[in-house]
Amino acid sequence: MQRLLFFILFFIISGNSVSQGIIYPNEIEALQLWISGDSLCYNLDFTVDTCYDLSGKNNHLYQNDVAYKPVLIENDINGHDVLQFDGTNDYLHFNEIKDIRTVFWVLKE
Repeated sequence: MQRLLFFILFFIISGNSVSQGIIYPNEIEALQLWISGDSLCYNLDFTVDTCYDLSGKNNHLYQNDVAYKPVLIENDINGHDVLQFDGTNDYLHFNEIKDIRTVFWVLKE
């Protein structure tokens, strides 16, 4: 089984620079999707229904079929929650985003 520190950042490159200090995902205008393993909706069996989009654009990731849901592992990597995909058929849906220019994935196997 694979354990992933799950963090996705999608944004459109723009001419605006970001000032130093604390940056919140919903304050980055061009950001289309920001997913963190710490912002999930899960069940008593720790299967994950929804990963909430922190960009403010409501591009949440979701899975309605219990057979395809990843599992939450709490406080697994440096105190952060992670998603465990079975490596066979677990996946999450999200809205198509057609104007992506840069994608960052932070994963750890």
